[in-house]
Amino acid sequence: MTRYALNSALAGLALASLPAPALALDLEPKCPVDPDSRFISKCWIEFTNKPGCHAWVPLGMWNSSAFNDNWATGETRRWFGECTGGFAHGEGILPSSYGDIAEGAFDMGFRHGRWTVRTRWGTVEEGRYVEGQRHGRWTRQSSEGSFDEGHYVEGKRHGWWSERSSHGTIEEGRYIEGLKEGPWTTRLSDGSVWERGPYEKGRKQGTWTEHDPFGTVQEGPYVEGRRHGTWTTRFSDGAVWEGHYVAGRSHGPWTERWADGSVLKGSFVKGKGHGVWTIRDPDGSIHVVEYRKDERGRYLVEGKRHGVWSFRAPDGSWKWVRYRHGVIVK
Repeated sequence: MTRYALNSALAGLALASLPAPALALDLEPKCPVDPDSRFISKCWIEFTNKPGCHAWVPLGMWNSSAFNDNWATGETRRWFGECTGGFAHGEGILPSSYGDIAEGAFDMGFRHGRWTVRTRWGTVEEGRYVEGQRHGRWTRQSSEGSFDEGHYVEGKRHGWWSERSSHGTIEEGRYIEGLKEGPWTTRLSDGSVWERGPYEKGRKQGTWTEHDPFGTVQEGPYVEGRRHGTWTTRFSDGAVWEGHYVAGRSHGPWTERWADGSVLKGSFVKGKGHGVWTIRDPDGSIHVVEYRKDERGRYLVEGKRHGVWSFRAPDGSWKWVRYRHGVIVK
């Protein structure tokens, strides 16, 4: 027997034994009335405008309208519809004190059937509930033009989803029990690929390819949602950069081959230039820069020369220059 069917049976027994119009149902867990808690979910509420009338608040979904599946604890909890045996039952309206409106039907305290949600910002969500949980196809459209559509299974996104932003980019792939899983692709409004790669339990994992509008292509691995390993960047003019990432920051050896033939080599430590870097110009001259710590222990990058630079001219002669914050020190 399902939970809402059990509620129906219990309510029937209560109605048969208690002539009073208001029933004291022992429902657990009850939703807290705590102004410090942002949202409530997976509990029973009692409507303020209908004492003794209850409804189940399902698992909250943060990527949907908050009040539709949760109630903010500071809100007035109201139901404009019928109540049977102590439970909201039949069609009605759930307004929030912030101006949002949800319309649909309860079946002995559980949302069931088609619901429509309109938020104060103009977002509209539509879909079905089964025994108090989203189940089946749902759509979500914002006033700015974004549009999501896909399926829920027992309250969680599950299966193929398409998510279009207000700028026209479209992200498509599969959810498994509420988390992105497997290959996903994001396309720009003109249909070109912005990024493509796999997810694992909601985080980027494995080899990804990323593009920008200027023709730059970056490719490399993600580990638990952050760049980790060797990445290659190819620019439209033929330049190629290759370097290593650790936990989302450049760390380790780095090589930049520019379109004019110059080559820059060095290392990063936690996202900052570190140690000796060499620059070989197309004419064969070599520049050496050493990144050193200043008195506060920071590595100075910021596009300014800092430390000892050495320049070798085509004739083989060397010149040594010391910089501090981009200024030559005599």
